[in-house]
Amino acid sequence: MSSYQPNIPTGFVNLDTDYQNIQGNFQQLDTSFGVDHTPFSGAVNNGYHQIIHFQSNATPAAIANIGQLFSAVVNDGLDTDTVLYFLTGKGKLLELTSNVQPSRANNGYTFLPGGLILQWMLVPNPIVSTNYNYPKPFPNAVFNISLTPIVNDNSTIRLYVSTGTVNTTSFQIESTSSSHFTGMYVTAIGY
Repeated sequence: MSSYQPNIPTGFVNLDTDYQNIQGNFQQLDTSFGVDHTPFSGAVNNGYHQIIHFQSNATPAAIANIGQLFSAVVNDGLDTDTVLYFLTGKGKLLELTSNVQPSRANNGYTFLPGGLILQWMLVPNPIVSTNYNYPKPFPNAVFNISLTPIVNDNSTIRLYVSTGTVNTTSFQIESTSSSHFTGMYVTAIGY
Protein backbone atom coordinates (compact mmCIF):
# COMPACT_ATOMS: atom_id res chain seq x y z
CA MET A 1 0.00 0.00 0.00
CA SER A 2 1.29 3.40 -0.90
CA SER A 3 1.43 6.26 1.56
CA TYR A 4 0.27 9.77 0.91
CA GLN A 5 3.08 12.15 -0.01
CA PRO A 6 2.39 15.81 0.79
CA ASN A 7 3.66 18.50 -1.58
CA ILE A 8 3.20 16.38 -4.70
CA PRO A 9 3.54 17.64 -7.37
CA THR A 10 6.51 19.65 -6.18
CA GLY A 11 6.56 22.09 -9.04
CA PHE A 12 10.25 21.38 -9.49
CA VAL A 13 9.82 18.18 -11.51
CA ASN A 14 8.04 17.86 -14.84
CA LEU A 15 4.60 16.26 -14.54
CA ASP A 16 5.61 13.54 -17.00
CA THR A 17 8.18 12.53 -14.38
CA ASP A 18 6.07 13.19 -11.23
CA TYR A 19 2.87 11.47 -12.49
CA GLN A 20 3.61 8.22 -10.62
CA ASN A 21 3.74 10.11 -7.30
CA ILE A 22 0.46 11.88 -8.18
CA GLN A 23 -1.16 8.53 -9.04
CA GLY A 24 0.13 7.08 -5.75
CA ASN A 25 -1.42 9.97 -3.81
CA PHE A 26 -4.79 9.53 -5.55
CA GLN A 27 -4.66 5.79 -4.80
CA GLN A 28 -3.95 6.51 -1.13
CA LEU A 29 -6.79 9.07 -0.99
CA ASP A 30 -9.18 6.49 -2.51
CA THR A 31 -8.02 3.87 0.02
CA SER A 32 -8.36 6.23 3.02
CA PHE A 33 -11.76 7.51 1.86
CA GLY A 34 -12.85 3.87 1.45
CA VAL A 35 -12.57 3.21 5.21
CA ASP A 36 -16.09 4.60 5.88
CA HIS A 37 -17.29 5.17 2.30
CA THR A 38 -17.64 3.25 -0.93
CA PRO A 39 -14.34 4.18 -2.64
CA PHE A 40 -14.38 6.49 -5.64
CA SER A 41 -13.01 3.56 -7.61
CA GLY A 42 -16.19 1.57 -6.82
CA ALA A 43 -18.56 1.02 -9.73
CA VAL A 44 -21.81 1.58 -7.75
CA ASN A 45 -22.67 4.15 -5.05
CA ASN A 46 -19.14 5.55 -4.93
CA GLY A 47 -18.82 8.19 -2.23
CA TYR A 48 -21.79 6.85 -0.19
CA HIS A 49 -21.28 6.13 3.49
CA GLN A 50 -20.92 2.48 4.48
CA ILE A 51 -20.41 2.95 8.22
CA ILE A 52 -19.22 5.85 10.34
CA HIS A 53 -16.44 5.41 12.87
CA PHE A 54 -16.28 7.92 15.73
CA GLN A 55 -13.25 8.39 17.91
CA SER A 56 -14.26 9.11 21.51
CA ASN A 57 -13.93 12.78 22.39
CA ALA A 58 -14.55 15.23 25.15
CA THR A 59 -17.46 17.58 24.55
CA PRO A 60 -16.33 20.06 21.90
CA ALA A 61 -16.91 23.79 22.14
CA ALA A 62 -20.17 24.97 20.59
CA ILE A 63 -19.92 26.67 17.18
CA ALA A 64 -22.74 29.10 16.38
CA ASN A 65 -25.20 27.67 13.83
CA ILE A 66 -23.24 24.40 13.49
CA GLY A 67 -24.41 21.05 14.91
CA GLN A 68 -21.79 18.54 16.00
CA LEU A 69 -22.25 14.77 16.30
CA PHE A 70 -19.66 12.99 18.47
CA SER A 71 -19.17 10.02 20.77
CA ALA A 72 -17.71 9.83 24.26
CA VAL A 73 -16.97 7.02 26.69
CA VAL A 74 -19.22 7.33 29.74
CA ASN A 75 -20.23 5.30 32.76
CA ASP A 76 -23.97 5.83 33.22
CA GLY A 77 -24.28 3.50 36.21
CA LEU A 78 -25.09 0.54 33.96
CA ASP A 79 -21.88 0.10 31.99
CA THR A 80 -18.87 1.97 30.63
CA ASP A 81 -19.18 2.28 26.88
CA THR A 82 -19.43 4.82 24.07
CA VAL A 83 -22.51 7.02 23.83
CA LEU A 84 -23.54 9.22 20.89
CA TYR A 85 -24.19 12.95 21.46
CA PHE A 86 -25.34 15.94 19.43
CA LEU A 87 -24.19 19.45 20.38
CA THR A 88 -26.30 22.27 18.93
CA GLY A 89 -24.90 25.56 17.74
CA LYS A 90 -26.22 27.15 20.93
CA GLY A 91 -24.40 24.63 23.15
CA LYS A 92 -27.34 22.32 24.02
CA LEU A 93 -25.90 18.85 24.61
CA LEU A 94 -28.31 16.05 23.63
CA GLU A 95 -27.56 12.44 24.58
CA LEU A 96 -28.85 10.31 21.70
CA THR A 97 -27.92 6.80 22.85
CA SER A 98 -27.31 5.01 26.12
CA ASN A 99 -25.52 2.01 27.56
CA VAL A 100 -28.93 0.31 27.83
CA GLN A 101 -29.44 -2.38 25.23
CA PRO A 102 -33.24 -2.40 24.72
CA SER A 103 -35.28 -5.51 25.53
CA ARG A 104 -38.51 -5.98 23.55
CA ALA A 105 -39.85 -8.61 25.94
CA ASN A 106 -43.27 -8.45 27.65
CA ASN A 107 -41.35 -7.18 30.67
CA GLY A 108 -38.79 -5.01 28.93
CA TYR A 109 -37.05 -1.68 28.74
CA THR A 110 -35.45 0.83 26.41
CA PHE A 111 -33.58 4.11 26.62
CA LEU A 112 -34.94 7.51 25.71
CA PRO A 113 -32.85 10.44 24.48
CA GLY A 114 -31.39 12.40 27.36
CA GLY A 115 -30.35 9.33 29.34
CA LEU A 116 -33.84 8.32 30.52
CA ILE A 117 -34.89 4.67 30.83
CA LEU A 118 -38.45 3.51 30.06
CA GLN A 119 -39.57 0.14 31.47
CA TRP A 120 -42.83 -1.83 31.18
CA MET A 121 -44.27 -4.95 32.77
CA LEU A 122 -47.34 -7.16 32.61
CA VAL A 123 -48.05 -8.62 36.05
CA PRO A 124 -50.65 -11.44 36.16
CA ASN A 125 -52.54 -11.94 39.44
CA PRO A 126 -50.81 -9.17 41.40
CA ILE A 127 -50.68 -9.39 45.17
CA VAL A 128 -51.06 -6.31 47.34
CA SER A 129 -48.04 -5.34 49.55
CA THR A 130 -45.65 -7.49 47.49
CA ASN A 131 -42.40 -6.18 46.02
CA TYR A 132 -42.41 -6.02 42.23
CA ASN A 133 -38.98 -5.77 40.63
CA TYR A 134 -38.45 -3.76 37.47
CA PRO A 135 -37.12 -5.75 34.51
CA LYS A 136 -33.81 -3.88 35.00
CA PRO A 137 -32.82 -1.88 38.09
CA PHE A 138 -32.61 1.87 37.52
CA PRO A 139 -29.03 3.02 38.15
CA ASN A 140 -29.94 6.36 39.79
CA ALA A 141 -33.59 7.26 40.39
CA VAL A 142 -37.23 6.54 39.53
CA PHE A 143 -39.32 9.50 38.34
CA ASN A 144 -42.71 7.91 37.76
CA ILE A 145 -44.61 4.62 37.96
CA SER A 146 -47.95 4.27 36.19
CA LEU A 147 -50.28 1.34 36.93
CA THR A 148 -53.21 0.15 34.84
CA PRO A 149 -55.41 -2.56 36.39
CA ILE A 150 -56.76 -5.47 34.38
CA VAL A 151 -60.20 -6.60 35.60
CA ASN A 152 -62.45 -9.52 34.60
CA ASP A 153 -65.64 -7.40 34.56
CA ASN A 154 -66.63 -3.73 34.74
CA SER A 155 -65.44 -3.33 38.32
CA THR A 156 -63.88 -0.07 39.35
CA ILE A 157 -60.61 -0.62 41.15
CA ARG A 158 -58.37 1.97 42.68
CA LEU A 159 -54.80 0.82 42.16
CA TYR A 160 -51.81 2.78 43.43
CA VAL A 161 -48.16 2.52 44.43
CA SER A 162 -47.63 2.14 48.19
CA THR A 163 -46.16 5.22 49.83
CA GLY A 164 -42.46 4.90 50.61
CA THR A 165 -41.94 1.66 48.68
CA VAL A 166 -40.46 3.02 45.45
CA ASN A 167 -36.74 2.48 44.99
CA THR A 168 -34.42 1.81 42.06
CA THR A 169 -35.11 -1.94 42.04
CA SER A 170 -38.75 -2.40 43.10
CA PHE A 171 -42.07 -1.00 44.38
CA GLN A 172 -45.25 -2.23 46.12
CA ILE A 173 -48.90 -1.73 45.20
CA GLU A 174 -52.17 -1.26 47.05
CA SER A 175 -55.69 -1.84 45.74
CA THR A 176 -59.23 -1.19 46.92
CA SER A 177 -60.38 -4.61 45.67
CA SER A 178 -58.75 -7.86 44.71
CA SER A 179 -61.63 -10.14 43.75
CA HIS A 180 -61.94 -8.78 40.19
CA PHE A 181 -58.33 -7.64 39.84
CA THR A 182 -56.63 -10.14 37.48
CA GLY A 183 -53.50 -8.28 36.39
CA MET A 184 -51.83 -4.96 35.85
CA TYR A 185 -49.71 -3.12 33.34
CA VAL A 186 -46.78 -1.14 34.77
CA THR A 187 -44.80 1.64 33.10
CA ALA A 188 -41.85 3.25 34.89
CA ILE A 189 -39.49 6.06 33.92
CA GLY A 190 -36.17 6.87 35.55
CA TYR A 191 -32.49 7.10 34.87
